[in-house]
Amino acid sequence: MNYLGYVAAVLTTISFLPQLINVIKTKSTKDISLAMYIVFVVGVICWATYGLLVKDISIIAANFATLAFAGVILVFKIINTINGKDKKAKEEDKRIKEAAKEQEAKKEA
Repeated sequence: MNYLGYVAAVLTTISFLPQLINVIKTKSTKDISLAMYIVFVVGVICWATYGLLVKDISIIAANFATLAFAGVILVFKIINTINGKDKKAKEEDKRIKEAAKEQEAKKEA
């Protein structure tokens, strides 16, 4: 039954790789919740600590790897929030959507 723990650990850990790769490539975190990542990273720290206390290697390994992945995403999010990049990107998205609506309205008229 210990294999199930390892499979779960690997799957939940690698699930962060697509988001991590996307954030590193684009440097964009505008659609990521800062509050969610803060709470999540604190939870992962708790799980990693628990794994150390009970000496369960699958819990330890998975949570330290997840902490590394989610921690990098969180650092990018914090930096982008402080620098105002997320707000600027959302404003640009809004302008693009409004321009598209105006174009569509002109076509229909």
